[in-house]
Amino acid sequence: MNDKKLKVIAKFGKKYQNIYLYNQKKKEDLQNLLKNDWLEALKFFFSRSFMRGRRDEISVDFLNKAIKVLDDFNLKDNLAKFNQDEKWKETLQNKLQEEGVNNQYDRGMVLSTIEFILKLDNYNLINYSLQTIGNEKHEIEKIYSELDSLTAVGDKIASFFLRDLVCIFDLELQSDKQIFLQPIDIWVSRILEKLNIAQKSDIDKAISGNKNSLKIVREAIIKVCDDAKISSIEFNQGAWYIGFHSFEIMLENLDKFIKE
Repeated sequence: MNDKKLKVIAKFGKKYQNIYLYNQKKKEDLQNLLKNDWLEALKFFFSRSFMRGRRDEISVDFLNKAIKVLDDFNLKDNLAKFNQDEKWKETLQNKLQEEGVNNQYDRGMVLSTIEFILKLDNYNLINYSLQTIGNEKHEIEKIYSELDSLTAVGDKIASFFLRDLVCIFDLELQSDKQIFLQPIDIWVSRILEKLNIAQKSDIDKAISGNKNSLKIVREAIIKVCDDAKISSIEFNQGAWYIGFHSFEIMLENLDKFIKE
């Protein structure tokens, strides 16, 4: 394995963070916003959970429409009333559909997530995730499983959200816990295949949701990153960035990037 190429890919993880995480915000400002505002925490989760393997412009369109419904619905003031209102799901689902969130799985995901945060202290999904990951047992498996079980979320979105959350809050996790921070999609898979990080058969099965192959591929990523002494999170973010942005051009110029 060419450690220099791995390190270059990890550097693109920094580009991902600047564009898709911080977007000109200071890290500490984003941390405070997500920890102190449960609605912003929910919106951050939705900014990941709507990205469900279709064209990004479609996902962003549905995301924006869903956020508009939540804002129009005055969710911040009304959420506490949902526990006493058995019809809130029907009302909210209808409003989502009227606004143009016409994918039933997107609507189901929104409702399922809101049901989940209703059970949390202060409704804050970010704080709950941080507390679960940061407790004595470092129970990232617990929050991963809970997110995985939400309607239309699943493995890739759960690990996508947790990867970026751990990145934002600079959480330290042992290698065996980092497998929950490795979303494998078509863009990441192309990099893995090009660099022979895992066998193509396992990569293909991992994308299709095979749990055993997913574990094999994730463990392979973590091992090569540990060996190269780079962050597996930044490698995953960088692999996505390169895969999504001019995949062929980026790979053709890796040697040039190494020299710079």
